[in-house]
Amino acid sequence: TKKYFQLMYLILFLGIVMRIGYMLYTGAYVRSHDAGKLGLDQYGHFSYIHRIYMTGKLPNTNRGQLYHQPLFHILSVMMMKVVRLFTKDYEISRLIEAAKIISCFASCATLRITYLICKELDLEYKFSCIVTAFIAFLPNMYLLSGRINNDSLVIYFIFVIILYTIRWSKTRSYKNTIILALAFGLGISTKISCGIFAVFTGTIMLIVLIKEIHDGHVFSILKKLVCFGVISFPLGLWFPIRNHTLFKQPFNYVLRIPLESDLFCGDKGIVKRFIHIPINTMFDNLYNRPKEDYNIHIYTIKGALFGEFSFDIADIIPIALLIIYFVILFIAIIGMVYAIIQGIKSIIDKTIKDKSIHDIFMYFGAPSIWGIMMVSYIVFNIKYPFGCTMDYRYIVPTALVNAIMFGYCYHIVESEITKTSNLLYMRLGRVFIAFVKILIILFSILSLVMFCNINK
Repeated sequence: TKKYFQLMYLILFLGIVMRIGYMLYTGAYVRSHDAGKLGLDQYGHFSYIHRIYMTGKLPNTNRGQLYHQPLFHILSVMMMKVVRLFTKDYEISRLIEAAKIISCFASCATLRITYLICKELDLEYKFSCIVTAFIAFLPNMYLLSGRINNDSLVIYFIFVIILYTIRWSKTRSYKNTIILALAFGLGISTKISCGIFAVFTGTIMLIVLIKEIHDGHVFSILKKLVCFGVISFPLGLWFPIRNHTLFKQPFNYVLRIPLESDLFCGDKGIVKRFIHIPINTMFDNLYNRPKEDYNIHIYTIKGALFGEFSFDIADIIPIALLIIYFVILFIAIIGMVYAIIQGIKSIIDKTIKDKSIHDIFMYFGAPSIWGIMMVSYIVFNIKYPFGCTMDYRYIVPTALVNAIMFGYCYHIVESEITKTSNLLYMRLGRVFIAFVKILIILFSILSLVMFCNINK
């Protein structure tokens, strides 16, 4: 246990070092998304921050990226002013780099929350190390840490929501209720898409409410739910209400891209885009091409590792990363299918009441998070059929589920070989356990090597 405890802190340390390192050596304009240019006559994320910095007010238009929720941009301005205080540098083009600190801090904090989720689920240290290592060294997390937009911050709040939904389901204290409400409110104030997690948390709350009514504790639970609503709703909805009042902006508004755009891929058809999995084309082009690609499966696999960008590095490393990541995903899917089957069996056998929070989360919680994210993502891509819409940044929380299910396979096999007397099964199980360890170690090392050697 001590060995894995020390390994956990090494993983956390290296993951944080990689995030901070990537943030420091990556300029604000490098591998950015929707950043635009500085200037009060521009409409990207840079301009959003610039406007608040110069005027102390929110934008007076919802044009371009200015329709977004403002929390990230407000925090970025605050960080710029802190940096200005210490450096005495008033040049906005340099101060804007300070906004990356918000994204980097959020990415580092997300890694810490991953560890706390493992702890809350009572995962043994071997299991937790696998889950945390996957999140620590998933390259997309590095990309998020050096980017000036609201993606990294909203992912942090989503991870906090998952953690505190688990904690709230165990202990419905006012502390857990308030933190969960703040996570929702602040998350939605960062990016409106955070609201889809109300399906996950709301379902848990409904189940708890029914149980508490049955047990005669209706007023106790209602007070907690009212407390949650009083905090989360105003905090999350004030800006959408403002924009609806000022600009008639719909609550689920997304910036429209013209159908004439060279990013458009809606002409490829549903089967080619969402059903067919052309594995044989995986290595035709190592990196995603937003203007040419259209298959969502291949795009997300590459996107988790490289985003929408290409890198000037020897092909052997990205090829190896792609192969290893694909195998990890395959094992994770097997783990999720197995977990769902076990959950269904426990309902049929009427043993579900005897299951721990750990088991219930594995059977239903983790798959539901994955399902909510993926359904939302697919619907989003059907409504907005463009290459950029397939970006992995829209489904980063599924990485947590993939990591947990990958580790779950390891855990199940390790548990089963201690029970069997069949020598063949025992040997096959040990081979699988060694294989999983080798996969996660190679994935971590290759990720470290690649992102320590990219040229810019």
